[in-house]
Amino acid sequence: MSNTQQNIFETQPNENNELPPVLIRATNPTIEEAAPKKTRNQKDKMNQYIKRQLNDNLNDLMEDIISENKRLRKEIEKIRNMYNQEMKTNEEIRNGLLEQRLEFMEFDNFEDDNTNEYREEYEEYEDDDIGEEEIDKEIKERLSNIKGENQIKKVHRQIFFYYNSFNIIIGKQGAGKTTFIMKELAKLNKIEHQYEAIIYVSQNAGEDETFNQLKGLIKTPIYGMNYEKFMPALMQYYKQPQEKHLIIILEDASFALMKEDKTWGEIITRLRHLKTTIIVNLHIWKALNASFKTQIATIIIFKGYSKENFGYIYRQTAGSATNSVAYYLYQSINQNEVLKIDNLTGDLRIIKR
Repeated sequence: MSNTQQNIFETQPNENNELPPVLIRATNPTIEEAAPKKTRNQKDKMNQYIKRQLNDNLNDLMEDIISENKRLRKEIEKIRNMYNQEMKTNEEIRNGLLEQRLEFMEFDNFEDDNTNEYREEYEEYEDDDIGEEEIDKEIKERLSNIKGENQIKKVHRQIFFYYNSFNIIIGKQGAGKTTFIMKELAKLNKIEHQYEAIIYVSQNAGEDETFNQLKGLIKTPIYGMNYEKFMPALMQYYKQPQEKHLIIILEDASFALMKEDKTWGEIITRLRHLKTTIIVNLHIWKALNASFKTQIATIIIFKGYSKENFGYIYRQTAGSATNSVAYYLYQSINQNEVLKIDNLTGDLRIIKR
């Protein structure tokens, strides 16, 4: 038994010998000197409790039980309040994500077969007296030039992120998140795309071995930058008219996005106008501010989270599967796979990392 464990049980009797003999042990001067000294108040409380147990006084025992019940009630109330707050936060996040999904579905000409019969019936019995179809046609023609640039849309079916979107990659430290991102960026070499630059932001961008080894595989201009210099440079970049798109990679950015920062809030909610795609590496989901979670388009989850931790993450997404189905899928992924949750469509997919 270690010194620390011995100190827990070594208690000397006071002058009145109130402690029972069974708790009195041989003293060790070295241990006594190292152990923290208990105050008189602490000793009195301990003696009082032991005396009650030995005397078996019913009134005293009832007093202890009532006191413990009060303490437990307070703890239960505290847990209930935390649960209610989590449910409220989850609802706000899901509502925000569903609003974003509606915008995406509208732009993507999404149609539900179950509603087609109602549309046909409407068109059959409604007369267009004011030329609504003609107006719609003119509006679409005038907006066609800007809609494609300013909407959330797919880059490619084999690339997990969208144009003008906010995306999260979550996994424990050393899981391979940076390698996964660099592989996705390397895929851009094989397709035509609208990105003119990539900014990789971390605490020490120049010292990141994975970034330094893999950046040569990416043909799109890529720049490493630390957080201190990043925001002023980004603000300067946004002052100029943007013809092409920008990708920003935020490495281990929980500290930057923990609070509801005004500048970050304006950027994340205006990605379509700024022609910017943001990909954030995290290992603690709770560290991300709730208001930013409502803007997430896709989430990549690496293997290694417990059922409880996965459930906490999944409840704050717009995934269409139940919690049990989602966790079943998550459990089935191997070391070379990740789970992708698409908040814009509700789909869950297992993809290669």
